[in-house]
Amino acid sequence: AADVVKRMTGVTVSDDRYVYVRGLGERYSQTTLHGSALPSPEPEREVVPLDLFPSGFLESVSTQKTYTPDRPGEFSGGAVEISTKELPEAFQGSIGIGSGFNTQSHFGSNRFLTYEGGGKDWLGIDDGSRALPSEIEDLDGMRLPSDPEARRQLGLGFPRQFSPTAIETPINRNVDFSLGARPQLFGRDLGIVIGGTYSDNYSVRAHDVERKYRVSAFDPSVPEDRRVPNVEYSFTRGSRAVKLGTIANFTYLLTETNKLSLRTMFNRNTDDEARRYEGDNKEDLDGLVRSERLRFISRALYWGQLAGEHQSLLGSRIEWRATMAQAKRDEPGLRETIYLNSSTSEPGDPHYLENVGESGRYLWSDLVDDDRNFEVDWQFPFYLGAISSGYVKIGGAWRDRERDFEAYRYNWRFLGGIVTDIDSQLSDENIVGARPGP
Repeated sequence: AADVVKRMTGVTVSDDRYVYVRGLGERYSQTTLHGSALPSPEPEREVVPLDLFPSGFLESVSTQKTYTPDRPGEFSGGAVEISTKELPEAFQGSIGIGSGFNTQSHFGSNRFLTYEGGGKDWLGIDDGSRALPSEIEDLDGMRLPSDPEARRQLGLGFPRQFSPTAIETPINRNVDFSLGARPQLFGRDLGIVIGGTYSDNYSVRAHDVERKYRVSAFDPSVPEDRRVPNVEYSFTRGSRAVKLGTIANFTYLLTETNKLSLRTMFNRNTDDEARRYEGDNKEDLDGLVRSERLRFISRALYWGQLAGEHQSLLGSRIEWRATMAQAKRDEPGLRETIYLNSSTSEPGDPHYLENVGESGRYLWSDLVDDDRNFEVDWQFPFYLGAISSGYVKIGGAWRDRERDFEAYRYNWRFLGGIVTDIDSQLSDENIVGARPGP
């Protein structure tokens, strides 16, 4: 949906997923699907990423930039209203298969940064390879035990790869299909739309540069040799993006002016990334820095709606919607390290693992956002003579939302200025349950 929305006037899309309406950020916008609000898979943002909606599933996308009484008022920038396909005119079907390659990561280049994952990564699912060790889960949020041997046994269960490796990747691939039909059921039309999409793509981004300057670097009175970046890093990223989606919509025309609809959709987007950056940091670390990060994030949306539209007494119209939805975000086993060479200015000299906040750490986080809502609108037409008409609408809405987020952080404690490769040091004999050092 992001590719569709960015073509609309007054709308921009950030990071290929977050919508900005009239220049206001995603927190000031709202996304609805068939008139119902959606939960968010983002722990720190009240936003629905538009990349969760494959464009092949969409019937229409519109924006609303002003308030109306029959719509939720939870936006100040605008609302994006999405509708999926549901009532084909006749039988139709399609299937598509595609492939591609990246010269930076395919055909023996061995430039794609990655790490050991699981057997279900191709589905965008962690099979438990990155999961929090079961012994830690059994603690149920309690602190680690004080007994050194018990702590050591817990430490042996943590994953020990922090550094990415470079490989050649399979070719990119994608497949999608859709089926639409309009058979008769008890003499009435039944609209059926079923579809699915899957893609598994690899990409390499090398030599991305990040620079940070002090304000004085732009002062003409400062000597030119001092107008240099305070921080200058060069990044290399290997990213695997897996997208999986299905849709099943059924619409039954009870009469010409009455219909019932059952709509369902599931989408999962997974980003699996290994990242490394190197460069000079004169800001807080004061030396040559090398950092590595392994990160797996899966976002999913489960959505179902039962809805009806009915023409009733005196031309009035009743529309109702009952919706259940769940958004999930899973980030299992993020790992990050920071190495520093503060004694020389030669990039080839040893970098030592820093004992700072994000170095040698793990993060497990999980978000579940459940949303249940019901809405009903009743519209009455009226006429003022032969030249003017209008309508009056009354209705109500109920929404019950429950949002649960949990995160666990752990890190290794080690002596600074000694470790040049954390992976080689995390052997069974080197892991102890007591604080290192004298």
